[in-house]
Amino acid sequence: ITSLCSASLCTNLISSENQPELSLASNCNVKSFDLIVNARVVCDPAVLEEHVLTAINAACEASNAKPDFRATQSFRPGRPVPTHRIEG
Repeated sequence: ITSLCSASLCTNLISSENQPELSLASNCNVKSFDLIVNARVVCDPAVLEEHVLTAINAACEASNAKPDFRATQSFRPGRPVPTHRIEG
């Protein structure tokens, strides 16, 4: 997340059993910011996108903020194709 004061913060969530962990604080008050959600989740990409958008809208409503979704991408990557294989 990038703020108006040229600072950023980073939050990590590594398990559904844990709370998000703030690993880099911005120490700024902001009026706007960019949010990037980078998630690797085992589910249908459309379902994940719906849940993310619902959560963002709820957080914005609770904070009297207005979301502006400029770009979203949800996809299922293809299977990896290794360039080298070890015969065994």
